[in-house]
Amino acid sequence: MIASLPVSGDLRRARARASSVLGRHIEPVRGPLLACLGAGELAVSTLAEVQASLPGAELWGVKPPRTAAALTDFRSGGDGGQLRWIYVELTDRGQQTLDRIGERPEVVRARGTVEKATAEFARRLEYAVDELNDLGEEALARLGEQVRTLVPGGADPDDD
Repeated sequence: MIASLPVSGDLRRARARASSVLGRHIEPVRGPLLACLGAGELAVSTLAEVQASLPGAELWGVKPPRTAAALTDFRSGGDGGQLRWIYVELTDRGQQTLDRIGERPEVVRARGTVEKATAEFARRLEYAVDELNDLGEEALARLGEQVRTLVPGGADPDDD
């Protein structure tokens, strides 16, 4: 055959390869992103504590979460070993927040909808690739037949 056309198996292998590459590139930034999410959640929860303590209570009585206290100690020249603990604590907090967000009904529905749409798109794309492959092979076969009729003596143009 003159050309090799892609089939649905090629498409699945390309998708798997792309997913693997994407996973390898996302994993190194997963921890820092979770730490950022955890820091944001810490800020929101600290503000909520402050707000809850405002009506009738003295602001000085608010006890910030343990992570906030560790950050304050670290900024004031505290133990450098706390930095790793802070990072781990913020990452854990971020993972918990991400899990909580992922359990929300609207997120579960949205994820299900996206997964169904992605599966349907993949199915249709594989079907289209297979159909185009069949049409391409058919067209190449017809072209080959026409070329053979034009070549003197009916020789195969692929023969050397």
